Amino acid sequence: SLVGFKLKKESEDWDQIFSARIENTKSGKQKLYIGLALECAGDKEILETSVIKTNDQNVKYNRYCGKDKQVYMTPTSAAGDNFLVNEFKKKGMVKFEFSDITIIFDAEGFSKSWNNYGGDAL
Repeated sequence: SLVGFKLKKESEDWDQIFSARIENTKSGKQKLYIGLALECAGDKEILETSVIKTNDQNVKYNRYCGKDKQVYMTPTSAAGDNFLVNEFKKKGMVKFEFSDITIIFDAEGFSKSWNNYGGDAL
């Protein structure tokens, strides 16, 4: 799922893009990552930890610098991971309330994507 914004309606350029993607961790565990439209240098594994209201529930996330030099975030705990995945599975939309912007992801089709991804294989 991708979300793009235009700060100026007359502009043909998109200003910020957010993504929700399923990937495997380094250890092969299937996980949901939220990509942010921020570049990073890649010199730190964890850039910062913050609490973001997710569907009206506070969830603690770590922000990382990805291989593509873009910032992404994922919950810091297994409980946070389970909550986030279950919200995408059970709800039609998932809302993230950052300090300066609110993002709503369409979660339709997530369960099928999650179940067919192939992570957590034995």
